[in-house]
Parts: sequence; structure tokens; C-alpha cells
Amino acid sequence: MLTFCVFDFRICAENTNEAFAYFWFTDSCSPTVKNIENKAPFEVLSLAGSIAGTLQI
Repeated sequence: MLTFCVFDFRICAENTNEAFAYFWFTDSCSPTVKNIENKAPFEVLSLAGSIAGTLQI
């Protein structure tokens, strides 16, 4: 499991195989989210609820 990495998601999307069913990203980097939203095998995990809960807003 990778908890943090930086890579070119376009290369990853073009070369996916059965070794990885999902790639999860947080919504902390909105340009990345815009590029991968609704494109398999990428899934976006929202941090908004957790941050709002921690800040009690």
C-alpha cells in the first residue's frame, strides 16, 4: 500500500493492469481531482467532512 506518491496519472491510466483495481486520491489537490474524476481505476476520497469535523464547522 502506498500512502503518498507523486506520479503522472496519465501514464498510469494508460498502463493499468489487473495488479491494481483502484487508485485512491484525496481531494486535497483539486487540479488532479479534475483530471481523474469519474475515470476508472481512479477514485477520489473526500477530506472535507473530516476537516470540517475536526474544525467543528
